[in-house]
Amino acid sequence: MLQQFSWQQFLVAIGALALLWYVVVILLFYRRELRDFLSGGWRISSREDRLIASGQVTALPHRWQKGVADISGSATPAKSGLIQEDDLMGKSRLPDGMSTVSMDQVSFFSAEEGPGLRDVEDQQGLVPDVLQDIKQVLGILAKEDGNKRDFFRLMEAVRLTYPGLSAHPALRRINSYISDHASFHLSAQELEDLWN
Repeated sequence: MLQQFSWQQFLVAIGALALLWYVVVILLFYRRELRDFLSGGWRISSREDRLIASGQVTALPHRWQKGVADISGSATPAKSGLIQEDDLMGKSRLPDGMSTVSMDQVSFFSAEEGPGLRDVEDQQGLVPDVLQDIKQVLGILAKEDGNKRDFFRLMEAVRLTYPGLSAHPALRRINSYISDHASFHLSAQELEDLWN
């Protein structure tokens, strides 16, 4: 059925319906403005303009008009909208239990260690780097089906990368990570000899 209509017929029908719609809207909602327009000019006044013209209401002066006082009291960039000032109520208060901190004060901890036992250097320094290298070694061993001898050979490079790790206070945690994630058993003596 739609194939019987051409594009030209469709566009003419849509245009006629749109024109009819706007005529109905103008007649229902803008009757007074249409009468003012037809009686004498282009000035289409709003309800507020009519009230001001009749003298019932006086318009407030705008700040660009002469003689209007600056109520802000200062000529700072806030006047131009560049800096947002606090509103009349003041700054909002954070909910209970929340506070604003800087990025260097944010830290995470595990439930076993408890809060505050690991310092920032321990979280961002040597230990995470060593653990990342150990993860890579264990990943290589898993891919290539490596054994304990391959593990010691690859860990020799990690030991040389981080000299002096045998005296680090977090060595026990590193060794615990290795024994938990290695696919073979490592004795405590082997883990101790790994870093010497």
